[in-house]
Amino acid sequence: MQLTWRGTLLAALALMFVGCAETQRLMARYPEAEAFVTRAATAYGQQPPSMHVSATGNGWVAYVQDGVIHPDMDTLGFADWRLKKVLAHEYAHILLNNFRNGGTPALENETDAKGVEVLMKADNLSEREAFDIFYRYAGGWRVLKGELPVVRDAKGHGSLCERIDYLLVRYPVQATWAKPCGYKPATAEVQP
Repeated sequence: MQLTWRGTLLAALALMFVGCAETQRLMARYPEAEAFVTRAATAYGQQPPSMHVSATGNGWVAYVQDGVIHPDMDTLGFADWRLKKVLAHEYAHILLNNFRNGGTPALENETDAKGVEVLMKADNLSEREAFDIFYRYAGGWRVLKGELPVVRDAKGHGSLCERIDYLLVRYPVQATWAKPCGYKPATAEVQP
């Protein structure tokens, strides 16, 4: 079927409307993201950093540049716990003042560990609740089943197993329930 110029124009307008509606839906979550960052900054006795949302298209879900948090537009569509994890990690970069150093696995692992603390302070979570959010984000739910996390390209962040294992070193109390990569549950522990 060949579209007439009117059909082409209508199709283009429909795509623009859908794009605008999706942008509006995502941006409706901006106040929630901003409120989380404000709570985190208040908990540390600091002024909240600025946030600038954009469609980066570069594979990052968020980054910090010059003390400003830049979440990708699509990140605002994440489930609440995932969005808070990303924002806690980025705010931890600001607290550690390590966002200028370029991403290395060691730096990102330490930032994750600080991010657990940020979640605890910003949302009054227990260590286990905050740890669980970072653990799940890295694929810890798969580790508990005896599987490896699904590999994602997270520029400069190292492997998910490195991240999980580092969190367990920094929060050893959580090893009572959270397991390191390579964990193999006993037959009785395997859940159907």
